[in-house]
Amino acid sequence: MPIATTDASPASPAALDAFLKGVERRAWVLAHAQCGDARAAELALAVTLMRFRHGAGDLPMAHWPLRFWALLLARPEMRQAGGPEVPEALRGLSGGPRAILLLRLVAGLEEDAIAEVLGVSRAAVRMSLVRAMKSLPTPAEQTLAGLHEALRKRVRELPADRVERLAALRRVSTSGASAGLGLPRSRPRWLMLGLWLALAAVLAAFVATFFLPPREPPLAPGEQRELPLALPTTLSPESAALASPDFDAVLEADPDEVLDDLLFYSWLAGQAQEDGNGD
Repeated sequence: MPIATTDASPASPAALDAFLKGVERRAWVLAHAQCGDARAAELALAVTLMRFRHGAGDLPMAHWPLRFWALLLARPEMRQAGGPEVPEALRGLSGGPRAILLLRLVAGLEEDAIAEVLGVSRAAVRMSLVRAMKSLPTPAEQTLAGLHEALRKRVRELPADRVERLAALRRVSTSGASAGLGLPRSRPRWLMLGLWLALAAVLAAFVATFFLPPREPPLAPGEQRELPLALPTTLSPESAALASPDFDAVLEADPDEVLDDLLFYSWLAGQAQEDGNGD
């Protein structure tokens, strides 16, 4: 899918609020299922909302979904061993395969998008999905169907107090005010910019002093010097996550299509097990 060429003009508060309102239920269900702890999930989501607000204006709106999920999955709370509230069907999965399966089931992201969000290859995503299918309670197909429906029901039927809490977090993120939620106030933009510039200057001086090779003497007339080969430029995981197509439609993915796609990985896992037993 080609990358959308949406204008990256500053986002209006209304647009930001609408996007977060549309994704907050899924984000909470995913974070809670991944963390297995309500407080850890809320902390991860609260920080993600604040950080997303600060960077959203620099991105086309078409890039917002992947940016949001990349920020959420980068939180340390999402990378720890799952707590006691992880859904029973997912307790046999380690953190990585569990996160990838939830990104498919809850966020509705496809393989390429999941790879960009996590900064891994598509092959790694496929391998993790196969591993996840092998780790689900048997029969895997029945477990997967039940898990998919249970997660969708959680998104649709969040308790009223949780819905109110998510709305409060969203208001904080779009207004920048942290009063009443125990979240730290953000520093003034000019102060943060000054601190980052000062840090960059110190790092540049340190690198120039201890790591950069000394300047070579100038060439004599007619002398030639072989230049080193240039290394290919690679994107960091975060940069790769930002260079993403428009996945607004993916957030409303066809549930049957998602389930059929994952059942294919269940079949692959079964084939691999049969091959292993036959050796």
